[in-house]
Amino acid sequence: MTRAQFVTIAWRAAGSPAPTGTAPFADTDPGAYYAEAVDWAFAAGLVGGVTPTTFEPDGPLDRRTALLLMYRLETMVDPPVV
Repeated sequence: MTRAQFVTIAWRAAGSPAPTGTAPFADTDPGAYYAEAVDWAFAAGLVGGVTPTTFEPDGPLDRRTALLLMYRLETMVDPPVV
């Protein structure tokens, strides 16, 4: 799974909310299927870049990052009761 695919799935799981800004990544195509998802995920604090200006949308999602993102998504979509 690529980083763009995961972020798109997460965005859809959250109800495809409108992004509140634009992510600062030079390697994301504004017309790509994942563009709104990356903007939303960055603004929501779900993801950062591989570098401050690159997201690597076609890069593989490693296990450690996948677990971190799933944890962050779980707390965003369905916050635990305290």
